[in-house]
Amino acid sequence: MAKMLSIPRTRPSRYVDDLHASPAWHAFTEEVGSDAIALSYCSDGFNPFHHNITAGNYSIWAQTGLILNLPAKLHSKKTTTMLFGLIAGPRAPKRLNIYNEVIIDELVRLDQGIGIYDAFMRKSSILRARVMFTVCDVPGNAKEQNRVQQNAKASCGHCHLKGTHSKILDKTVYPGGRTFLEKDHPLRFDTSFPTRSIEEAVAVSRTKSDEIAMSIFCDKLEHQSRDLGTNNKTRFHAITPEHGRYGSSQWLRLSYMDMQSKHSPVEPMHAIKVVAEHVTKLLNGDEDGSKVRAQERSMNRFANSCPDDAFQIYVKEKTTLSQMRKRKKNQPLEGTGNVETASEPCHTGAERSFPKSRLPPAPFTLNNDQKKAANSRLASMRFPKNFGDVPDTLFTNICGGMKSHTWNQLYTTGVLRYCLRGMLGEQQRKSLNEFLLGLEGLFKTPTDMDTIDQLAERWHITLCTMERDFPLSLQSYVMHLLHHLPQYVKLYGAPSNFWMFPYERFNKTLSECITNARNLELNAVKKMEMHWLVSMLGSAGYLEPLNCRPEPSQKVLHFLQPGTHKPSPRQISQVERDALTDLLGKPLTNQFLSVYHYAQRIFGQTEVRYRDTSMEERNQHEKSSVVSCYLPQGQFLVKSSTFLSSQCKIKQMNWLLWSGLGNLNNVRTRTVSKYHGAQELPLLSCGCHSSLHL
Repeated sequence: MAKMLSIPRTRPSRYVDDLHASPAWHAFTEEVGSDAIALSYCSDGFNPFHHNITAGNYSIWAQTGLILNLPAKLHSKKTTTMLFGLIAGPRAPKRLNIYNEVIIDELVRLDQGIGIYDAFMRKSSILRARVMFTVCDVPGNAKEQNRVQQNAKASCGHCHLKGTHSKILDKTVYPGGRTFLEKDHPLRFDTSFPTRSIEEAVAVSRTKSDEIAMSIFCDKLEHQSRDLGTNNKTRFHAITPEHGRYGSSQWLRLSYMDMQSKHSPVEPMHAIKVVAEHVTKLLNGDEDGSKVRAQERSMNRFANSCPDDAFQIYVKEKTTLSQMRKRKKNQPLEGTGNVETASEPCHTGAERSFPKSRLPPAPFTLNNDQKKAANSRLASMRFPKNFGDVPDTLFTNICGGMKSHTWNQLYTTGVLRYCLRGMLGEQQRKSLNEFLLGLEGLFKTPTDMDTIDQLAERWHITLCTMERDFPLSLQSYVMHLLHHLPQYVKLYGAPSNFWMFPYERFNKTLSECITNARNLELNAVKKMEMHWLVSMLGSAGYLEPLNCRPEPSQKVLHFLQPGTHKPSPRQISQVERDALTDLLGKPLTNQFLSVYHYAQRIFGQTEVRYRDTSMEERNQHEKSSVVSCYLPQGQFLVKSSTFLSSQCKIKQMNWLLWSGLGNLNNVRTRTVSKYHGAQELPLLSCGCHSSLHL
């Protein structure tokens, strides 16, 4: 580990395919030094019972980080991911200041420098470490910075653009993308935008000094209200929606952190998933209805696509105070006849619903023939194995559970452009095509730093045309965040350098570590302690690695008898002894063997994973198997992805990424040393500890 961290990795380049070639990394090494440690930080919640619908919601908040000095193929691995903190459930915390205080205290000391011993250079030295950036989704970022959530009007922590609340849509929307354009750009004078006016405002970025000043003021109001008994709730509730802050954040204590323009980038994984899902649902009609059409007609846009009956349901006649008084004066008394006066329509709950089938065609949605043609084109395509599961009915009905990776692939590889070719209105088709091309340019690896400014300028224009040619309901807070994405691509390179995929994988690892439903958080921490133990011992050279050899033929392996989810050690046969000796390259030292299984079964297009007791059907095969046996070095757990399987194509063993003390906790029996009659020795296993459940 010390050897890998000592290798200088500063190599500025025009084409950035790695974080170490980005301008941000070059600036970091120039400011702190090439031997300093660069960290990333992420906070996100996960539900350990996500696989069990009846278990209900349970949120554990994990605070994790990566060592960015390691090579790109290593720093995002689960074995090198660090767990800073684990906030217990069952509910997610509303604020994170109290939990971040301990972490920020340690980061302050690391920034000042601590004394260490360098095992590679064989000398003592001073180590400095800093957080290079934080990676959080929209709710997590608001909690980290102690800001309002995305449904507020001042949610953006990067600029001062404010959203507006739509009474018809009943949500906050963020028009105003033209503020990012040049002052003399023709789109600024186009009155077909939702505001129906010329745009003269300019986007103003937030600064750290302004955020600190506002945080101090909000903390002062809270202090007066709590300790002095002053009633400042009215002033506080008036200031918070205007500026978007609840108070100070622990991250403001780090002098080098600028969360407004540098160290808190827009998270691209969730951003593209949310935007892609909303765009696709608008195209196939799931998010198109009478509300959307009435909102557009109220702004004199797409008026022909909203019938009068649908418009009158959501938009009432505007009346002045004098008209209301005259109407009240002319109302008849009870028992008298009706008076022929114009009054606001009163709609019951049944009358307020307008069926989608009665809505006329709109240029921003697909008709039935176009949906069938788009689905036919999608079904005719063949995707690679790692592309993701794409439903054949994407343009008629989106199946739940589509992963962020799948949405990313659909929108950045040209698949959607091919499926929608020649469809929609002319302006809508052109705007959507430019939008997809812009996403492909931003997510492309490597990133050309000489053309990123031109790409950012075209990207702002593309988002403005999307605002002009598509309904206002599409202009959500996440859509607005895409305006700020190019500035972080310019700093850190491709979005793959700062998205949340590594941290989400680690959260899944934590979820799979929990095997005790009684003490969830303690169970996860104990497993991570064992994980760190093996990682440190292995990187320090105290563990002798086993040589990987090709697996023997299936003719020998089929003699291995299948075990159960709670197997007991059994007598090893001569055939099994010969097979394992050939596989491991070392002789066995005892007469007992245990086989563990973690199987998967395919039901239609759904994969169900579980621990099984037998292998009975052809469509059921081993996800992974574990064999427990003794070698001269001690007891080892060896995992093979092809034990008792003829369908898996992996022909190589994986080793040594987990540790225990001779005790299989989930088996709930006596220790392994009592079964095997040997002293307790380190217990090692393979990389996929989700299959082991130790």
